[in-house]
Amino acid sequence: MRVRIRMRRTCTRHHCKDRNPMLHAPKRHVIFATALLLTATTSLASPFRYYDARSQSMGGTGVASAETVVAAFYNPALLGDTRGSSNSFISFPNLTAYASDKSDFLDDLDDYQDLFDELEQLEPSLTARRQAIEAIETVQGALNELKEDRLEADVTFGFTGGITGRGQGVALLAKAWIIAGARANVEPTDEAVLRINLNLLRAGLPPIIPLEEDVDSTVDYRGAIIQEFGIAFGQHFETLWGISLGITPKIMVVNTFDYVQTVEEADLDFDEGRKDYSDFNVDIGIAKRFSPQWSAGLAIKNVVKNRYETALDNEIVIQPQYRLGVLYEKERWRATLDADLIENDPLGSLDRPTQFIGLGGEYDLTRALRIRGGLRTNLSDNSTVEDTITLGFGVSVFGATLDVSGMVGDNEYGLGLGLNFGL
Repeated sequence: MRVRIRMRRTCTRHHCKDRNPMLHAPKRHVIFATALLLTATTSLASPFRYYDARSQSMGGTGVASAETVVAAFYNPALLGDTRGSSNSFISFPNLTAYASDKSDFLDDLDDYQDLFDELEQLEPSLTARRQAIEAIETVQGALNELKEDRLEADVTFGFTGGITGRGQGVALLAKAWIIAGARANVEPTDEAVLRINLNLLRAGLPPIIPLEEDVDSTVDYRGAIIQEFGIAFGQHFETLWGISLGITPKIMVVNTFDYVQTVEEADLDFDEGRKDYSDFNVDIGIAKRFSPQWSAGLAIKNVVKNRYETALDNEIVIQPQYRLGVLYEKERWRATLDADLIENDPLGSLDRPTQFIGLGGEYDLTRALRIRGGLRTNLSDNSTVEDTITLGFGVSVFGATLDVSGMVGDNEYGLGLGLNFGL
């Protein structure tokens, strides 16, 4: 007998010199989580994003500390903060991934699904009934936890290439990020089904098999795939107090998705509930070197605020982001700090605001090997995103640099990989 519940609803700036609760179905939530890790970001909040492994490994910093090869990702003014002869570069591929399961969303679903596996094999014996009772009691706790659960993930991909020298630079830019959110909506009717079946089993009676239309729990999916294509320009102005200015005009292609599925059918599908948009936007930046050791930068991303309506009449908003960065460098090591100047609102209602401060450091063990570390903390009171520790290294051989990064927090994990070439 079976009880079934259906849930519905180079040359660088620093180195130039040299569902179905009863779970008889496969555990598709695992597939969903894997897909997010590999191809998406599940957090709908819109923090100032990092696009390369070096930045990720240094606490997500980059407004003042990004190297020339990836400067267009963070602050176009850094393209003008160069000296000496012209140098060309390519940075590709750049991939970072992030996932957060702070509320144990997957574990709760595992408990929920295991219950139904047991009930499917239930036999009319006292021993089997006791096992089913224990399983239902366990899943009641899991369902209670599942009510507030969110699963978050974040993946970015980027390319940049250009030329700099003599206080000016230009770079082509192409990058993509996918933000997706999943949230379970557990209805009281489903909890009632478990409670009734538990009472029946305790009374020595067989559990009931509710009709699918009698249950209303759902899983909501919402997010966007955002692609940007632009040209970044940076120029140093010695007569303007030694300030460098930068601008990146860009085209943004935004694909929103917003839909509801049963747990039994749970699967991440970017074409489900999809709406497509395209817009113009611009990033601007400023950079200033105060001494050979100290420099600072300010970047404003997405100067033009744009709103996009999803297929279910929800709203995703791309809005301006303001970030300040400071860098101190001396011989073989560097220390940097980036701070969001305002709280960044979420892109959709499945997530919460963020306001990050990132601290990072880098040390040259040898001319070919650099080690990195950092910390990123969230100042926003109303958020599930907290502190993360970041680590990484870079290896340079024959003009090419391989960067690898990782990050870890409370049920939060991230990885990054980048390859840069100086031509």
